[in-house]
Amino acid sequence: MILIVVSGTGVGAARVVGGAQAGGLMMLGWGVGAILAVVAFVVALTYGVARVHASRPTAELRAGPGAQGAALLREFLAHIAAFVILAPFARLWVRGRAAPESMASPGSPVVLVHGYLLNGAAWWWFARRLEKHGFRPISTTIEPALGSIDEMGESLARRIEEVCVATGASSVHLVAHSMGGLVCRAYLRAHGAARIGCLVTIASPHRGTEIARLGIGRCAREMTPGAAWLSALAESEIRSKPPPTVALFSYYDNYIAPQESSMLPWARSVPLPTLGHVEMYFSRRVAAQVCDALRARAA
Repeated sequence: MILIVVSGTGVGAARVVGGAQAGGLMMLGWGVGAILAVVAFVVALTYGVARVHASRPTAELRAGPGAQGAALLREFLAHIAAFVILAPFARLWVRGRAAPESMASPGSPVVLVHGYLLNGAAWWWFARRLEKHGFRPISTTIEPALGSIDEMGESLARRIEEVCVATGASSVHLVAHSMGGLVCRAYLRAHGAARIGCLVTIASPHRGTEIARLGIGRCAREMTPGAAWLSALAESEIRSKPPPTVALFSYYDNYIAPQESSMLPWARSVPLPTLGHVEMYFSRRVAAQVCDALRARAA
């Protein structure tokens, strides 16, 4: 819907500028240009906010201007892939949704949990990488999109049970990006870890992120640093026994600020090289780290 509004604005501007001379190609160009301009603005805004609140990277992970510039370009392209190509057309891309009876395979299934304002289609490329390495990834779309994270945890619970019934597995592994990591933790608080083999979070705002102050929806409020919801979640985990967990993060993440907010006290935290936030859905290095974590649990 947002893309339709933005592209429609571009088409309208083409009509104003070109008048009666505005042809179909011109209107298409302006529509696409409007979308690209909005994406560029969002990426620039996130990097600006993240820079103000950034964690200081360790010496070995410090990147120069060239590497940071390349990361910014990759992040721009990743936004186009995730928000313009994949998410709006989820029915074409979502893996493992239509036929759960076909999910059966050795080992625990891997349930992929997406982040804020996305859906299961965001994992399209990543799912194929996991399949190539012998895993059985299953995407899920968490609802309600702008509701509370606890409600999303219940949506995940229903999906986990559906997968276990369809595959005959007694447990699943969880791989989550961004807000998806908080959704997984909300699930664990409500349902425990009996169904979970391991958890891998990728760039999740475990202690909140300043970018959330610019977001909409109840979930955005719950992701702000110092939010009561985050404090209550962390408090509940002191008395619980979470599954084996790996927390991946990048010091050059443009959505998680400060970036060390992605670290968890009870998880093995792994810093990544110069990577942007959305780019992680399409990163071979991230996929390799996730495969290593899953293999370690399966061993």
